[in-house]
Parts: sequence; C-alpha cells; structure tokens
Amino acid sequence: MALLKTTIGPAFEVQISKKAVSHAKYFAELIEVTEEELPVMEVAEADRKTLEIIASFLEAHSDDSDVPEDWKEKPVAPLTPADEALFKDLTGPEYVRLLKASNFLGSKLMVNVVSQAAARIMSGKSEEEVQDWFGKRRTFTEEEINSVKAKYPTLFK
Repeated sequence: MALLKTTIGPAFEVQISKKAVSHAKYFAELIEVTEEELPVMEVAEADRKTLEIIASFLEAHSDDSDVPEDWKEKPVAPLTPADEALFKDLTGPEYVRLLKASNFLGSKLMVNVVSQAAARIMSGKSEEEVQDWFGKRRTFTEEEINSVKAKYPTLFK
C-alpha cells in the first residue's frame, strides 16, 4: 500500500495499492527508493475530490500497459465508460486541478485520458460556453487578437 495526501483544502489521504502506482512514474520511483513501510506522497494541486478520482483511476488501470512512446502519432487507449463516469460531473477548474495533479505524478495515461474527457465536453461548445465551464470570462482586445493571429496564423484558417 501507499498513501496519497492533499496539499490544498482540509487534510485528506487515500491509500492505493503499490500496483496502482505503476502509471504514476514519480510516485513509483519514490516507492522504489524509500524504505518506509507505507510510502507517502503529497500531490501538488490536489484536494480531496482530486485524490479520490486519482486513486480510483489508478486502481482501475493498474493492469493497463504503459502509454507507448509514439502516443502523439497513434491513438492510445480510448476513454472507457468507467472513466467517463469518473469524470462526468467535474467542472472546468476541477479538470485543470486533476490534470496538474496527474502531471505531477508523472501519469501519462491519466493526463491523456483526462484530456480526452475534457475535450469531449468542450467539443461543440461556443467560446462563451467554454469560458463559463472554466468559470472565467475574458474579452480580448483587438490588439491581443491580432497578436495571436500573427503569431499562430494556422489556427485561423
């Protein structure tokens, strides 16, 4: 067993099997080098809900193979119905927190799957709906828009 602990909000910790951390590179490395009976990792950007989702995800995917090195060129494991159920009620800011914590743990698989889930939610939404989902409204000036268009012209074809 191993422990994940929150870094924001009320103190909370969750136990996960050592097998479940196989997709969390940095936590797996910590377990290898520590002599502690119960290794502990404080997860950056994690609150209770984030940790519960991470633990559930890692346990559910403990038997999955690693993300292949060519993951950018080839599709990896699709979002499972269990993953969709796990992420379905998250808000935009909660997705961001989950992505940061997954990245902190070094879990390429979880980063990829969480990104897929967020992309599905955002697809088909207007700019305003996406901003509302993230809980942020931002109006760009004409100068800012022209600057982005000049820097990234392929985005606006």
